[in-house]
Amino acid sequence: MLDFVRERGAATMRELADGLHASLSTIRRDLELLVEDGYLEKTHGGVLLRQNEPTTFDTDSSLNAHLAWRQKQAIGAIAALRVSAGDSILCDSSTTVSEVMRHVVARGIGVTVVTNSLEIASICAPFPYIKLILPGGTLRSGTASLFGSPGSEFLSTLHVDLCFLGIHSITGNLLTETSVEGADAKKIMLKSSRCAILVADSTKFRLPSFCTVGDIAELDEIITDSAVTSENRQICQQSDVTLTIADITKENPAN
Repeated sequence: MLDFVRERGAATMRELADGLHASLSTIRRDLELLVEDGYLEKTHGGVLLRQNEPTTFDTDSSLNAHLAWRQKQAIGAIAALRVSAGDSILCDSSTTVSEVMRHVVARGIGVTVVTNSLEIASICAPFPYIKLILPGGTLRSGTASLFGSPGSEFLSTLHVDLCFLGIHSITGNLLTETSVEGADAKKIMLKSSRCAILVADSTKFRLPSFCTVGDIAELDEIITDSAVTSENRQICQQSDVTLTIADITKENPAN
């Protein structure tokens, strides 16, 4: 439902019911939850995307995995091709990075994975060719992410080949996050990697969030989808960052 509204900016109850093949009663019930949780705003007969959401507002992790799902899959498939056998990989806690790792393990190559994400750990754990390292820390409430000591100290000692990062907001050249813990973890990961790749669907190009992570010039590549604006494409080019566009019309861009 959120994807449907995001694509159009707003929608009536009837448009949602017809577009999602759901009853009006189901649409009303789900809309009430999304409005209460701050994702949408009610209008007469419909809803629109909430404007200027609080800078600390973060999407529920169980819901976030379903937003822009096709885009995240396509982005993940391309990003996984950046990995070679024997690489060391640092993985941020992000639903898009999770998609990257699903494609990496499907390739069957031996790599070392360091992550603060319990979800990514569960993706990698069943495969004997993946050496998995969890740095430790404190579980942030409502997430599957570990932050703080001793993990942050350990991450700062690493020198990995690749780092895959997600982000909450990209605004011009600025990368920002909704929490201090999340921003601090990403800063350390950027400094600990030879090559930093940001994986983010086009909806992440928006107003800044609470904490600054850094400048896009600190990245080597951004992988996003075709809905990214020409203005943001130009900013990436001016910052000498490789911008790769994932084609969501293909079932598996990795093929």
